[in-house]
Amino acid sequence: MTTTVRVIASQTAVSGLPEDDAVNVWHFTSLGTDLLSNCAAIHTALDTFYGSISELYCTNTMTGDFSYKYYDLVDTAPRSVIYTNTSTGLDTTAGDGLPSECAVCLSFEGELGSGLNRARRRGRLYIGPLSNAVASTVTGYVVVASPAVGTIIDAAEVMRASGGLDFVWSVFSPTAAGAQPWSSGALLAATTYVDHGWVDNAFDTQRRRGTAPQARGTFP
Repeated sequence: MTTTVRVIASQTAVSGLPEDDAVNVWHFTSLGTDLLSNCAAIHTALDTFYGSISELYCTNTMTGDFSYKYYDLVDTAPRSVIYTNTSTGLDTTAGDGLPSECAVCLSFEGELGSGLNRARRRGRLYIGPLSNAVASTVTGYVVVASPAVGTIIDAAEVMRASGGLDFVWSVFSPTAAGAQPWSSGALLAATTYVDHGWVDNAFDTQRRRGTAPQARGTFP
């Protein structure tokens, strides 16, 4: 049965504190009848994606370890995890990092067309916390370095082209799906395949990823 799979991807922080882990949410359309086999294929694609961009992360703040939890959105909430996997030991970059709040936004959306609600066909992933090597200065402005933008774009295109008969990277809109529980038909109507995407060279801010202050200055 074709269904929509949600994957919670968590990168482990060096601090070991779960609240410092970096989390992103992915959606995939699982095709055919072998759901768990398709989840394994999705893991291979996620392992390739994060392995391709792991150099953007800083060794001092983030490990190269990722964990993934898979949920079938046709299940009634609260949903049980149907599959788990990990990616371990991916290469991060030694040296100092940017503030943990700094991220690069990977935006993606389904095919455009007349009468389609574009906002419900668009998704975002926030890459970070980052190595300071990701930053570059151009005409006085601090921006995302061009090689880093290219690295993310290349990894996203590989993901977009992955899967074939097993799965497709997708955008899911809970608003379009309506009230839960979601039927297979509701999921299908609310899910669109990723058709294209982009990465701007301006940093984004994810305040929930900020670390606690280590000191405080006071006055008078």
